[in-house]
Amino acid sequence: MESPAWRAMSTAARLVYISLKQRYSTNFKNNGKLYLSTRKAAAEVGISKSLAARCFQEIQHYGFGVMTTRAYLGVEGKGKAPHWRLTEIGCMNDPPTKDFLSWDGVLFEPPKNRIPSRRVDTLSRRVDSCQPKCPGVVDI
Repeated sequence: MESPAWRAMSTAARLVYISLKQRYSTNFKNNGKLYLSTRKAAAEVGISKSLAARCFQEIQHYGFGVMTTRAYLGVEGKGKAPHWRLTEIGCMNDPPTKDFLSWDGVLFEPPKNRIPSRRVDTLSRRVDSCQPKCPGVVDI
């Protein structure tokens, strides 16, 4: 908690990290197999699903967690949550990597929305449809 990476991380990402860490068991040594879906994280922490997804990206960025298995759709048609490894805890017989200690100091920037907004297109179509047509004028 005293590392610069922890201090730079958002409060929501810290809470999601704590939820993820609660799933670690010293008896089973399940680091690398920890799973927490975006929906479940959002419900536990009390945030939106999109913010929870961003928190997982932030946890990776600052070096507190590494995704070991991506989310996928199982053969029975149910989605499977991604699996995580916490870097502050050893995995199998390996020592902890503590990637957050070698954080480069670059702050996390959420990715820009790549999907263009449709609202502008919808509004322009509404305005065009409301304009009275002049007789004899042909739209091109």
